[in-house]
Amino acid sequence: LGSDALLLEGALSNLLAFMEGSSGYGACAPRLVAAGGETQRACASFPLPRTALWFGTPMQAWFPSSPELNRYFMRSFAHDVDEDVEQPPATCLVLGRKQWDLLGGMDEELWLFFNDVDLCRRLADRGLKVRFLAGSTVQHVGGASTSRYSLFVERWHVDRLSYFRKHHGMLGALMARLGTSWAMGAWALRRLFFLERDPFWGRF
Repeated sequence: LGSDALLLEGALSNLLAFMEGSSGYGACAPRLVAAGGETQRACASFPLPRTALWFGTPMQAWFPSSPELNRYFMRSFAHDVDEDVEQPPATCLVLGRKQWDLLGGMDEELWLFFNDVDLCRRLADRGLKVRFLAGSTVQHVGGASTSRYSLFVERWHVDRLSYFRKHHGMLGALMARLGTSWAMGAWALRRLFFLERDPFWGRF
């Protein structure tokens, strides 16, 4: 449970009941809502090597509705029904102690970002599914944790590179480096020409 999350009534009991009564599942996650009750569309598909060129680069601003971004952000999923998903955020994630111990917990090399993606990916590699439960809700103040860390953008790139190297080898590392180089180059040009509005940097 994230430090910026609050369990709402019945959420934990519903999540535990699902895990205790279901087989083939490694974890489950609730629907996240903002302080005003709005649903946060937080689930995503696993990033692929090509995702590194579409997310966090100028391509995201130039082609915001590209098939790859639609796939990655699961834009066709309204987060209003129960469904198996690949990657819910670990803002609130319930998994059994047995699986946690077998996986060795979270990868500490992924210090701030992609540790939940990695955890879900390792569950999937063991043939286990993850269930999203829309009827269980947790209030989440998005970004309240990462906003306190001044180098969170730099850390995002470092952790993404580690994730891609771990799960996609040399190809993944190459694509992550290309994406980071492109993003940093575009940022440097923006600063050089004193542009008032950055077309992509604020998307992190």
